[in-house]
Amino acid sequence: MDIKIIKHRIRYFFRRVSRLFSFLPIIWRTHDYDYDYSLQLFEYQIKRTADLFEKNNTRKKESGRIRTLLMLMENTRQEKYGMEYHEKLEKIYGPGVLDFKMVPSERNPNHFVLKFNYESWENCQEVHNEYLRLSHESQLKQRKAEALIWKFISHNIYTWWD
Repeated sequence: MDIKIIKHRIRYFFRRVSRLFSFLPIIWRTHDYDYDYSLQLFEYQIKRTADLFEKNNTRKKESGRIRTLLMLMENTRQEKYGMEYHEKLEKIYGPGVLDFKMVPSERNPNHFVLKFNYESWENCQEVHNEYLRLSHESQLKQRKAEALIWKFISHNIYTWWD
């Protein structure tokens, strides 16, 4: 066998072992019942692809699209869009509007319930209605962002691999 082929196979073997070890921390944390780990694995793989494109100074357009996808995936995983209502309520009603405390239940003093700060305010019903409206709006935005991820992947994925 040619020495170049042997060297190539040895380098290829060690490159694959190195790749395996780089994936192990993600795989180690996975649970069969939680899809989030599958998404993290996919994110890690496409991040590696973007890194490769940038390292080789090729396919900058595809690398930029992958980075956009990664940012969108991170924002949705962190519920950035779904939690916007919190900041909006604080802008309107002030900090701590959604803070809560444990208070004894009116029905059974041995049990406790959570009560938002605003529930003791005079404009409690107004704040509650705004809370419901804004949280619904935020959840719709979150779902749209999640759907956009899959459309974005579907539209671009075939340009990210050979």
